[in-house]
Amino acid sequence: MNLTINKFPFLLLILMALACQTIMPVPTATPLVEPTQTNTPITTPTPILTPTEIPAPIGELSYSDRPDNHPDKYQIHVLYVVPNGFNDTERYFDGSIDESMELMNEWFAEQTSGRSFILDTYQGNLDITYIPLPVTEDEILEYAKNEYGKYDLEVDGTRFLSEAMEDYIYQMKEFPLKPRKLYVAYFEISQAYTCGWSQSGKGYLIAKVFPSAYSVRDKIDCIDYLWENVIAHEIIHLLGFPSSYSCFSHPDDDGAHVFDPETPDDILRGGVYSENPVLDPNHDDYYLIDKPCLDLADTPYLSP
Repeated sequence: MNLTINKFPFLLLILMALACQTIMPVPTATPLVEPTQTNTPITTPTPILTPTEIPAPIGELSYSDRPDNHPDKYQIHVLYVVPNGFNDTERYFDGSIDESMELMNEWFAEQTSGRSFILDTYQGNLDITYIPLPVTEDEILEYAKNEYGKYDLEVDGTRFLSEAMEDYIYQMKEFPLKPRKLYVAYFEISQAYTCGWSQSGKGYLIAKVFPSAYSVRDKIDCIDYLWENVIAHEIIHLLGFPSSYSCFSHPDDDGAHVFDPETPDDILRGGVYSENPVLDPNHDDYYLIDKPCLDLADTPYLSP
């Protein structure tokens, strides 16, 4: 609702005094004494204090970002996003999200001699925000069809679902995205035809993984060990890789992944098919590279 402030015209009152002169002796003038001006005190309005939101205790659903253990650091915050009508919160509480992020970071530490992504924590626990969308899964699909044109579920299904979810989160004033944070969303939707999705270096803040896909493996080719690999893969994309096609020594045909026949286990290979992925094994594409290109080793989201 737009608020309009009415402007009232001011009436200027002009007081006129009539002076009458009489021919009479003029007495000695008495010096005029300026009246002492009394300043009217200006009352400072009492500020309206916004009550501090009490964070949800660990073990309860949190609908907002809890206070950070390390507020001065760049960090990755986890979202658990569900469509309207999905009332099962078991995944939020059963520890599977925590475990998958922990396993992903353990893999990174093994690949980087101890470095790992800085995760947003509260009281030492992974801070997960529960985001119930205001729309059902069918409505998300319909929105994606209308908003993004021709809808080819087999080819672009995950992309459109991802962007539709992102649109709804951006529109939710209840959950403002914060500077210095990237977001990994576990999107509980059954229509995913790949395991994850994110944009590379295009200003997108959210990487998506689709945990429901793991219970419908007859629809997509996902297996257990891929879950943590997918998270790592999508975070690397989210951080802007590939930064450009020319920076990759072994670019895939799609321009978004690495393909080296001699090292097929690269984590940034399209599809993440390897059970034992490696982070840029020859250090010639995106990590600890010797070229003037964006280097994953320099991101502030990794621990020193």
